[in-house]
Amino acid sequence: MANHKKTETAAKLKKFYSTLSNAIKLSEIETGLNASEWDYTLDYKDFFEEYLAKYFSYTKIEINQNNQHVLYGLYSVYLNDGTVMGLEPGGDNWKGFYFDVNGEKGPNQLGRDVYFYEMDNHSGLCSGDYTRELALENCKNYGDNSCAQLIMIDGWEFKDDYPYRL
Repeated sequence: MANHKKTETAAKLKKFYSTLSNAIKLSEIETGLNASEWDYTLDYKDFFEEYLAKYFSYTKIEINQNNQHVLYGLYSVYLNDGTVMGLEPGGDNWKGFYFDVNGEKGPNQLGRDVYFYEMDNHSGLCSGDYTRELALENCKNYGDNSCAQLIMIDGWEFKDDYPYRL
């Protein structure tokens, strides 16, 4: 059962990364702007609507009040497949995307069912300059975007030394 869950989670992470990457590329083509030229000073709602909304199939969007879904950031997009993407605002040079592989079901913890992808105004969707060792160490210690990076480095698989139980 654990192997099935790992395979299913890895497939969802790969699909989301692909969908997000394609949305960024399509938006770049349509707007005529490189992702590095997008307006990162927009709030999360305006940013999503301006650059990405038309490339996602979703059932609802929720602006989170009182940190009700703190792991999703402040703007949650409920995707048609039951997953949730959250946008995390971040000033003039950074935006990030949370991805919850099982929607609102628990445990809602970074590295277990919630993963984070960075985006900055210099390089678009970050793939990072991580070595496997650094990604593993940071994933263990922080559960941040390093966990998603580690799974990517490992060819969209959860290796035996992955630090969290799914």
